[in-house]
Amino acid sequence: MNEVSAMIELVLVYLGAIGAASSYYIFCKLKEISDMTDDVGTELAAWGFMLMGFGLLIETIVHLIHLYKAVYGVTIVLPSFLYVYGNAFSPLPPALFLVAYTLYFTGVYVSHRLGSLALTITPVSVIAIFLGEMNALMLLMLFLAFLYSFENKNKKFLTFFSILILSHLVAMAGILDYKMTFVFVRIAFALRAIAPTVLVYMVIRKKR
Repeated sequence: MNEVSAMIELVLVYLGAIGAASSYYIFCKLKEISDMTDDVGTELAAWGFMLMGFGLLIETIVHLIHLYKAVYGVTIVLPSFLYVYGNAFSPLPPALFLVAYTLYFTGVYVSHRLGSLALTITPVSVIAIFLGEMNALMLLMLFLAFLYSFENKNKKFLTFFSILILSHLVAMAGILDYKMTFVFVRIAFALRAIAPTVLVYMVIRKKR
């Protein structure tokens, strides 16, 4: 048994479970608000958190597979999962995150129109198209949502989007250094799982 690997995967499973639960909690709260106010933007953002929760849940299952392998030395093979050098991977979470981030961006846009910062999106769009990489597209959506939150001085969502942006920058660093890819992927997952948990903490702390 690789004790270090097992401990790392156990921590990642814990963070992923908490992150998925936090995403679902935020979904429920935003859905309540949208039902009371009929705010389409809030409902779009709510469904974004639901999709993010599903994505984190699937990624948590991936790390459960890694944990089982670290403890028992056997890889659990599940349908629709890919396996690279013994590391499990699911292509579904990135697609879920991209749609979720698009819903965040759209939701904030619908609820709060962007003003003077509109011109700043052009360079980011060009970079994302040039790179043609999903992480770049997700960063674009997150950056736009970050700009909207910045203009509306929403510190909670600024923190949330900042952590998510950092997670995908780390993931892109892993692509640039293939020898460290799976190390960067694990760090990126930890940051992505922490983001909704931090948001829930900031919301609860403000209520007290």
